[in-house]
Amino acid sequence: MSRTKHDNLLSLFELGLLPLFLLSLVYILSGKLGLMLALPPGYASPIFPPAGIALAAAFLAGRRTWPFIFVGSLLLNLWIGYQDQGNIGTTGALVATIIALASLLQAILGSAMLRKIMSLPTSLDNSREVAGFLLLAPVFCLTSASLSVGGLFLLGLVDARELISNWVAWWIGDTLGAVVLFPLTMIFTAAPFTLWRSRIKTVALPISAVFVFFVAIFIKTSQWEYGDSLSEFKQYSQQSLMQFQSKLETQEALLAQTAALFARDGDDAVSRNEFARFADRSLSRYPMIQALSYAPRITGERRQAFITKQQFELTQFTITERNDQGKLQAAGFRDFYYPVTFIEPLSGNQEALGFDLASNPLRLTAIVSAKQTGALVASAPLQLVQEKQGQKGVLLFMAINPQDPYSGVVTSVLRMGEFMTQLLPEVSPHLYMRLTDAEEQSTLYDNFGPEQPRPLFSRTLDFGGRSYRLETAPTPLYNQMHRSWQSWGVLAISVLSTGLLSALLLLSTGYTARIEAQVADRTRKLRDSEFRWKFALEGAGDGVWDWDVSNGKVFFSRRWKEMLGYDKEEISDSVDEWKNRLHPDDKAATLAALQANLDGKTPIYTIEHRLRCRDGSWKWILDRGMVVSRDHNGRPLRVIGTQTDITERKLHEQLVQRLAHYDALTGLPNRSLFDDRFRQHLTSAKRDKQMLALMFIDLDRFKPVNDDLGHHWGDELLKQAATRMQACVREADTVSRIGGDEFIVLLPSIKTLDDAFRVAEKIRLALSEPFMLDNHRICISSSIGLALYPDDGLDELQLLKNADTAMYAAKAAGRDTIQHYRNDMQLMGLKQALEPGGKADKHEL
Repeated sequence: MSRTKHDNLLSLFELGLLPLFLLSLVYILSGKLGLMLALPPGYASPIFPPAGIALAAAFLAGRRTWPFIFVGSLLLNLWIGYQDQGNIGTTGALVATIIALASLLQAILGSAMLRKIMSLPTSLDNSREVAGFLLLAPVFCLTSASLSVGGLFLLGLVDARELISNWVAWWIGDTLGAVVLFPLTMIFTAAPFTLWRSRIKTVALPISAVFVFFVAIFIKTSQWEYGDSLSEFKQYSQQSLMQFQSKLETQEALLAQTAALFARDGDDAVSRNEFARFADRSLSRYPMIQALSYAPRITGERRQAFITKQQFELTQFTITERNDQGKLQAAGFRDFYYPVTFIEPLSGNQEALGFDLASNPLRLTAIVSAKQTGALVASAPLQLVQEKQGQKGVLLFMAINPQDPYSGVVTSVLRMGEFMTQLLPEVSPHLYMRLTDAEEQSTLYDNFGPEQPRPLFSRTLDFGGRSYRLETAPTPLYNQMHRSWQSWGVLAISVLSTGLLSALLLLSTGYTARIEAQVADRTRKLRDSEFRWKFALEGAGDGVWDWDVSNGKVFFSRRWKEMLGYDKEEISDSVDEWKNRLHPDDKAATLAALQANLDGKTPIYTIEHRLRCRDGSWKWILDRGMVVSRDHNGRPLRVIGTQTDITERKLHEQLVQRLAHYDALTGLPNRSLFDDRFRQHLTSAKRDKQMLALMFIDLDRFKPVNDDLGHHWGDELLKQAATRMQACVREADTVSRIGGDEFIVLLPSIKTLDDAFRVAEKIRLALSEPFMLDNHRICISSSIGLALYPDDGLDELQLLKNADTAMYAAKAAGRDTIQHYRNDMQLMGLKQALEPGGKADKHEL
């Protein structure tokens, strides 16, 4: 039998893989077109073309089409879910799977029922077959409607009140899709091709033309209905505009109250606690406000005095600005500053504390305008100091006393995304909204859907010296709630008429034909060897493996073996060889990831693990693979993959991780790691009612070593000192270098003050012993300040401050001594005494 004659006896779906892949693609595209007319929740359509396409494919080619029908339906519904939600979560994947299984089951059931009344090959040209098809279509189309809508209802995606309407729409959509698209699909795919393709002009074109004509009528009717539905949308939009303007005016009133607080009592008369109480009452009413703050005007001459004053309450306080890379740094010298001094809530806004508003041209322009006009001024859209996620914000400025050129300002920080979300919770399901700064043409808020509909409402309003444009468009939910059933009735009647027309045309144009089905034999070994050669060639840069699951044999490429230091013949081709080389700590996770891929739970197997090399060392490997063939029961037959050596990258990551938490010179924990351990131990001490000790240690006479002998000797001295201190403490204790010659020691879970003194004395004696630096004998000592929890402080800040005070007391007492914090110690007096030229200068020899 010739090849041409053989092909003419087979349906298109039996002539190779390409038509089957096209089946999935056509399923997706036709389904997307049909779902453009979908009812809530976006799945039920008045006509669903893939129902007829899948039915014809399953009827003609049986099981070989089932995976492609399932994949086509799955991808279609994942696409729709992603388009609606912006992501594919667990629920979205579950919905897509349920609908794909229901669609596949319907195609299988429908094809089985049709094969009872017609045999292959069929020309569908007698009244019995045509009538049977038209009567059976509504019956087997109950399958997908019942399973899919039932699944959506159980998942909470379909309201009980809409259950029947969605089920009816789904059932009608699948029925009409089957009635119209089944014969059209047969015309282009069924064998014998000569018979079916002769019906293109006499059946396909007339049916398609009539169907398109009726769909056009449906679309036009829907447009008329849509226009009528927009009246309530305009009311929603106008209401939203008025509420937005009202909320902005409320912000102005709040800033005026805040300014009045400072204007009444004077800039310096309001304490941090008073401002916090005032802000707490205000912010509780306006949760959309990121922060409320106060910034006085500080001249350059007053800068240091101002910082010193603030450090009584906040020891880390300083005036900051952002550098060219956007990182915070100490502010440079200027004639005046507007540092953020009070800010509430402080949590989440710590970076803004001390930030000089005048360091930013946009903020400075707004401050000047607020002082000149005496009114509220809004800044241009900007990136907030507090904001990490890229959301734009607006700063509102108001001068405390516009007549006083030295007056400070109060600010309100608005995160516009949260402002808009909390502003309009009732109308947000019905409206898309976009807020734009008209002058900067910068978008402040935009929740328009991925389809980006055209705005149907646009208004501009002025606030704080700037113009804002609010644009709105109706959401799909609004359109669905205001949809009329008249257009759907038109479409249902029209498409049903098209189905009847197709039946008449099929009966009038058909004739008898026969098919002999033959499937071409393929040489599996040749295909496998050719594929393997191509795969190994393409993956020459990495190690390649090819696993025949049935016999456990694995093909390892030359490069795979070279990575482990082996020659071609030195590694067994058993999968156990690979498993035995896995690092014990990585083995369970690696095998679990591989098994998930074998079970079909993950499309690709990807994991990082270690493999033992020939010399016994370990290499980090990026392992990737996937199942490329399964049997008819879904069991894996063949798995292929690649392995990449990532050892160098992993070592670099470990080095970076260590540098982030340890001092590069001494190897001690840095301040970041110390703070983390301090918080953990303090929490445990509070919970278990235990004592905790904190020491501040400063090396006496260290500066002359650096200045006279050089930094190299100073660094060596610091390293030796760190080693001695580490030897004096327990494994659970922490010694940290916080900068220069200053160290902190944390002693958790101590019993008495004497325990802490014994450790402190041990450290003092260890540091007083001479150091040998390049055959030079160097003598230093140490001043140690000690504070205990809970006697000397209840939180980190208080304990650190009191231990620091005690250390300065040790300096003042003559050095080489230990001082326990007492309430009568005056930190400022001690620090002044230690200033250059003072009685106990810290760096005095």
